[in-house]
Amino acid sequence: MPLYILYLLAAAFLWGTSFVAGKFAIGMTEAPLVVLIRFMIASVFWLPVFFPAIRALPRGRLGSLTLLAFLMIPVTFLLQFIGLHYTTAASTAVMIGFEPLMFVLVGWLLWGERLTALNLTFGALALTGVLLVMGWPQGAQFAGCALVLLSTAVVAVWVRWSKPWMKEIGVKNFTALTTVIGTVLLVPFTAFLTTTWEIRWSGEGTIALLYLGVGCSFAAGWCWNKGIEGASTNTGGLFLALEPVFGVVVAALLLGEALGPIAIAGAGLVILPVVLSAILPWLRPRPTASE
Repeated sequence: MPLYILYLLAAAFLWGTSFVAGKFAIGMTEAPLVVLIRFMIASVFWLPVFFPAIRALPRGRLGSLTLLAFLMIPVTFLLQFIGLHYTTAASTAVMIGFEPLMFVLVGWLLWGERLTALNLTFGALALTGVLLVMGWPQGAQFAGCALVLLSTAVVAVWVRWSKPWMKEIGVKNFTALTTVIGTVLLVPFTAFLTTTWEIRWSGEGTIALLYLGVGCSFAAGWCWNKGIEGASTNTGGLFLALEPVFGVVVAALLLGEALGPIAIAGAGLVILPVVLSAILPWLRPRPTASE
């Protein structure tokens, strides 16, 4: 088995199970504080890279990078974890599974990219699945799922914006800069959104926080970058489709969160189009050297 597959599999597992860990961590304190602690832990690992990277960054570029870091960490993760507070880890993982198709929709809406009939079909199927999982229109999980779903649109914007930055300054420097700057930007939002700073420490909650900071925020990104170096974009998309699978299975095992029949059908409608989107390009005939 190629090593890059193991890297991508590890990243998908860590990201897919982050919301299960989040549920344990939110049991100790409020969601915004969990997000701040998570990224404070991750930032510690990136500080040795951050300081030389920030010195080398042209000052005229700092404002643009700060805005990008704001979208990447405070906006994305506060939406996700506040949403997680109001819904289950399993449902949250399914919402994240919509992310690859959200990239297509946002590319069409904001950048005028071509939307094919297949894109529309897959998007409609996945959106139907999302609504089933949310319990639309009266489900108790609707508000939480909606916040998580909104975060996928934010991710679709900053992923595109990130690509030229990573080419310009390198993946390692980019990750260090956005992680540390994003963590600093989290502080005022955490102070505003947190009603009590009490932390009811527990063994499982502490392990969950460490898992989020070291595993999901530091190691997962490193594994993904290592894996994607040797894989095609379509292969990466296939592994992203595994995130909700890992999330739903681990949520059932550790939290006892079993999806009902309608929600299971909805999860299938989200995951299947993403898997097909990644597999279909492989099935197309490739041009021969003479063509």
